[in-house]
Amino acid sequence: MKKDVKEVIQGEETHLNNLLEQEDLSAFKGMVDELRDTWTKKQMFRTETEARFSVLQDNRYPTKAAKYWQCVREQSSYLDNLMTLSFDYRRNLCQTQKLIGQPSIENIEEQSL
Repeated sequence: MKKDVKEVIQGEETHLNNLLEQEDLSAFKGMVDELRDTWTKKQMFRTETEARFSVLQDNRYPTKAAKYWQCVREQSSYLDNLMTLSFDYRRNLCQTQKLIGQPSIENIEEQSL
């Protein structure tokens, strides 16, 4: 499960102090509710149409090579997000099974070896 953005910001406060002016840091902290909302709503995957049009824009990617490498970045981003979801699913499944007293995936795999 994703950490609450407020906890993340508090954990990073010392680093943020080094990066931001005090006025900017105060403004940033004042946006915690908005950031929490954004954190939970962010779009993980682009639709096929969004991916195709972002890659096929001639003004942004004028050459075939530029389009190719943007496609590679799109695929990489998609795979990264898919892997993250996969790990999150398995972690949540193990936590759920632990709470209800069922054997976890790891224990089942170990027993079958």
